[in-house]
Amino acid sequence: MKKIFCLLLCALILSGCTAVGDGVTAITAGISFVADIEYDDEIYTYTVEISENGDTVMTAVSENCLKGTVMRFSDNEICFECNEISQSNEISTLPEGTISDFIYAVFSDASRKSESVVLENDKYCLKGKTDKYDYNMYLGETGLPIEITDKANGITAVIKNVGIK
Repeated sequence: MKKIFCLLLCALILSGCTAVGDGVTAITAGISFVADIEYDDEIYTYTVEISENGDTVMTAVSENCLKGTVMRFSDNEICFECNEISQSNEISTLPEGTISDFIYAVFSDASRKSESVVLENDKYCLKGKTDKYDYNMYLGETGLPIEITDKANGITAVIKNVGIK
């Protein structure tokens, strides 16, 4: 009897820590937003557009990330555009320590698990891991992203002004 009571108590406690996200599904494509990405004591601001197929365009808004620079992500390729000069590379060739692909990598990964949302500490959360990032994507009640954190890499992205295309 004590074992059954202990098992039920453990199940009750665990279900209070993490529960299904009440039918919330992450919206990871067909959206646009502003991302303030904090990394290495700097904040980099980008406008971001993610198409229905996941292709992503990020335009630098803040001076510390070459304002006006555009990064286009599609499949495994990134194209940098700055002052009428463009350069395309495979994403895997980006230098170690760069976070240029953070938003693209996280949203690409999250799109494959958009229904895996859990309620954690009164926040809707989708957890994921890519080759480079170990992230938590926090969502509003509608499934739109509001923040992404990667504590291991010291990255926080605050998502603002989200619109559906």
